[in-house]
Amino acid sequence: MRNKKNSALLEGQGLLKELEKCMDGKNGYIWLSAFKKFMRQEIPTWTTPTQWPVWKTLSNGFFKSADQVKATLGASYMEIFGRAETMMRNLRFRTFKPYGVDIAMVDIIDLGFNENQEVSYKDIIKTAKKKGLQECTPYDAFEIRLKYPEQPAQNRFDEYYIVVMRMIKGGVFHIQNSHGNLAIGVLYPRPDTMYNKYSKFFFRLTRKN
Repeated sequence: MRNKKNSALLEGQGLLKELEKCMDGKNGYIWLSAFKKFMRQEIPTWTTPTQWPVWKTLSNGFFKSADQVKATLGASYMEIFGRAETMMRNLRFRTFKPYGVDIAMVDIIDLGFNENQEVSYKDIIKTAKKKGLQECTPYDAFEIRLKYPEQPAQNRFDEYYIVVMRMIKGGVFHIQNSHGNLAIGVLYPRPDTMYNKYSKFFFRLTRKN
């Protein structure tokens, strides 16, 4: 019969192997930072906004009107579909000096979920906020579209590029590439709508004033 000391050691060895896998993975630096804090008997902080890679930096305040958005996208051979245009024209564009906004593009794996999981929209937002990410504004979607001409074609029915934002009549903007047609559309995710590893989500990082 094993004593408690040997039993704890054996269990700990198994956990150390799991920790090694985590440190060798995509978010290894986050696990390493948390482990160091644990060893110092501090409460681990799993991530901060500065630990997320910046996908693009937007010039928030660049667009002054819905007509400017449509004309600018059109000049780059991009579209804004019917429902998205209606939603855009209900926004109140404000005039102010543009300032930089860093954007992160993440998937459920980046947020710490298993790649074989499906995760609810509610849990994606909740987890992202805990990890230091912020919701975009509706206005961010237009420049995200403009700055993403290299978006790969969506070949799966369950692949989405969602601008996580305050919902407008239940809808959020969706960045699309359907057979080479670059556009902005609208999705209507419910809190319990499930997403897998093929979808991407845009969040805000820190502002650069």
